[in-house]
Amino acid sequence: MKLRHTALALVGWYLMVPPGRLATAFYTPLSQWKVTGIFDSEVACKKTQAAHQGFLYERPPIPSTCIASDDLRLKGK
Repeated sequence: MKLRHTALALVGWYLMVPPGRLATAFYTPLSQWKVTGIFDSEVACKKTQAAHQGFLYERPPIPSTCIASDDLRLKGK
């Protein structure tokens, strides 16, 4: 039981953006996206994500997402 709680405590959150051109952003595997921030909670990640979108009002917003550090999509398979 203690091991399970320890594993949950090690999960962090990544704020990620796709590499390269926006036109292909959502076709790029998540394992190839770039980490732009690391957070202790999903709430902190989403607050930063929202703040970054607010600064980009002069151009199209950059797609970004908050992903748990243990998400299997980050493995690239």
